[in-house]
Amino acid sequence: MSKKVIKIKCKKKKFKFLDKKILLPLLIVAVFIGISLGLYRVISAQAPVKLDDGTYGSIEAIDISKEQYEDMIKARKSFVVLVDSPTCVRSKKIEQMMKDMDEKYHFKYYRMMWSDVKQSSLSNYVKFLPSLAVINKGKVKVWLKADEDEDKPYFSSQKDLQRWLETNIAY
Repeated sequence: MSKKVIKIKCKKKKFKFLDKKILLPLLIVAVFIGISLGLYRVISAQAPVKLDDGTYGSIEAIDISKEQYEDMIKARKSFVVLVDSPTCVRSKKIEQMMKDMDEKYHFKYYRMMWSDVKQSSLSNYVKFLPSLAVINKGKVKVWLKADEDEDKPYFSSQKDLQRWLETNIAY
């Protein structure tokens, strides 16, 4: 019994799209696009948030439920929300600091009770109270963390809180 060996000859095809003359420029363009998108994300993440129309003018706290909060998120609103509790001393202090702000910093903000936050999408960010969160077009941009040492001055100093607001909210 002899085995037959079948040889198949294949021609190697040279793909033009893999040609070095084309591949190198494509690689350069792809790197340039990647760098541009990365820079755009960094710059836009650092830019202060412009709150929705009708928000500026007077300092006012508006109580909202978790349902109202979620509706505002779905509607891609830009706003500030204070997370507090009637029994939390630090919550009352930050709320008083908000009320005592200079006219330059007057804007409407929403107040949400801790019990509602625990059942909302904001609980993915806010773990302790009090907290102040800046929402940009339906996404949490930045929030104060009550358990972080770097954020503690914002809960006790009017000047530091104003500086934080200036950094994160466009006036």
